[in-house]
Amino acid sequence: MIYLSRLSFLLVALAVATSICAQQSFVDSMNKRFAGRSPAAGDMLPDAEGCHGDGSPFALKDTRGKLTVLVTGCLT
Repeated sequence: MIYLSRLSFLLVALAVATSICAQQSFVDSMNKRFAGRSPAAGDMLPDAEGCHGDGSPFALKDTRGKLTVLVTGCLT
């Protein structure tokens, strides 16, 4: 019985290690994928349109030259 519990422990430890390696690999691939696409601090953003909190539309081109804080996320 002790031999079986040690084997089970080793199998669980192997599964956890494999999961951690796969997760880190996924995070690394996503970081590489978005590193080239994301603007750096101080870069101009591409033109986009959206809505203010009250529902009125806005375009980023209207804010050029002004200090602007852009907050994104899910509002549902």
